[in-house]
Amino acid sequence: MVEGIPLLIGRDPRTIPIEQLKALGHEKHPLLRVIRTNCVACVGGSEAEVRRCRLLHCPFWPYRMGRNPFHRQELTGAERRERSARARANRTAQLRQPRQGRGTGDNSLLDAAKALARGGGADAPTAADWPGNYPSAPMPVGEC
Repeated sequence: MVEGIPLLIGRDPRTIPIEQLKALGHEKHPLLRVIRTNCVACVGGSEAEVRRCRLLHCPFWPYRMGRNPFHRQELTGAERRERSARARANRTAQLRQPRQGRGTGDNSLLDAAKALARGGGADAPTAADWPGNYPSAPMPVGEC
C-alpha cells in the first residue's frame, strides 16, 4: 500500500510523479485501449455488447470500438488491400506465439483452436485457455 493515499485524492494526475502512479498499480496504456476496456467493463464484460451500446449520450460512445472516428483516412483500394494483408499476417504471427501457462504445446492457442475444431476431447480448451477471460463478477450494465 502506498503511504499518503488520502493526500492523492482530488489531485491532478499530471502533477503526481510516475513512480507514485506505478506504485498505485497504474501503467501507461494507449488512451483508446483504456476507453475500450472501460466500455467492455461497462457492459458486463461482453465485447459484442460494446458494439450494441445504446448510450449514445456517453462521451466514450464514438470511441467504444477502440478507434477514433474523427481520424478517418481515405485509402485507395491497393492501400486497403495492403493494410489488410499486413494485419492478417500480424494476427497469424500473434496466434503462433506461445502463451505462457496456456496449454501444453508451443502454439497452445492455435492448438486449442484446432482441438475445438476437431470436436473437443481431452485436449479441448476450457474457458481458462482463452485470452480475455471475463471477470467472475460482472459490473452492472450501463452504469459506467
